Amino acid sequence: IGVAAVFFVRDYFGERYQSLSAENFMPGYGEAVRYADSVSQEGQTVYSTYRHVAAPFMVALYYLQTPADEFIETVQWREEGAEFMVADSFGKYVFGLPEHPEELLYNGEVLILHREELEPYADWDGIVIEETGMFAVVHQEHYNRVEEE
Repeated sequence: IGVAAVFFVRDYFGERYQSLSAENFMPGYGEAVRYADSVSQEGQTVYSTYRHVAAPFMVALYYLQTPADEFIETVQWREEGAEFMVADSFGKYVFGLPEHPEELLYNGEVLILHREELEPYADWDGIVIEETGMFAVVHQEHYNRVEEE
């Protein structure tokens, strides 16, 4: 039993377990949601990946502290009345990416992507990629212009 306990402690608290299981805890997704919320402007939609994210709408609700009545008023369910209901969207958030998410950037929308999805955007001019954990927020640069009097 002593030998098993030593191996358990080594594997569970050491880097081995962390490296094997980190993806399951979606590190950085909540922070990415908060950042996307802070950079999205009036009328913009935030699109989130499903890659390596379990129930992203639940995580977004938690990190944004969305009031229940706002969620109920704006939620679009994937399959209304299903045993396990999944939200396709609520408020300005859409969960799931279209086939060509880069077109959304041209329209000024904000993307939350897993870092595995970032390569196509690496050389784009005029966009910002803000990485947090295993996720990143991709959006157009915002220019705050001061009007001359």
